[in-house]
Amino acid sequence: MNLRIHGRGGQGAVVASLILARAAHREGRFAQSFPEFGVERRGAPVSAFLRLDEQPIRIRSKIYSPDHLMVLDPKLLSLPSTLEGLKSGGVVVVNLGSVPDEKMTGTFKSLAQPNGWTTFGVAASSIAASLGIGSPAFPVANTAMVGAFAKATGFFRLEAVLEAIEETFPKDGDKNIRAAKEAYEKTRSLD
Repeated sequence: MNLRIHGRGGQGAVVASLILARAAHREGRFAQSFPEFGVERRGAPVSAFLRLDEQPIRIRSKIYSPDHLMVLDPKLLSLPSTLEGLKSGGVVVVNLGSVPDEKMTGTFKSLAQPNGWTTFGVAASSIAASLGIGSPAFPVANTAMVGAFAKATGFFRLEAVLEAIEETFPKDGDKNIRAAKEAYEKTRSLD
């Protein structure tokens, strides 16, 4: 499984890929997680990558044709490079920002057609802001998004993701675990 994560500097895309790699290791799989930076500044577009396999991973390049996408900033969907190379049948998990849950259905339906993609969304920024993760002006939605990705794809047990979050954030694990759990419960199909 190949995942490409799109976000902006400071949103936690790189840490999200690390959390999922740790969760995969807990489940006995091989994982490879790495970032790609443009200009290294807060708010600049950032990509992170995750490869999972049952066998050791030998390839060492960025992922050009991902099986799935995670998008931490929905505004990045307007860039052609965000959806570039996504395989037919892929899953796109989108942070809907602070869009209330009742407005989720249908928000991003156009993503799925005619490409055969399945789209899921969650208001991850709202969840992060309500728990004090990041700042009110710039909530960090990565832990909510890994919970959403686990729900949308079924590739990870929620327990493995929560343990990986606790390992990644030994001091602030509680609120990040709560963000992942809440996002897991609130993630909805947008198709």
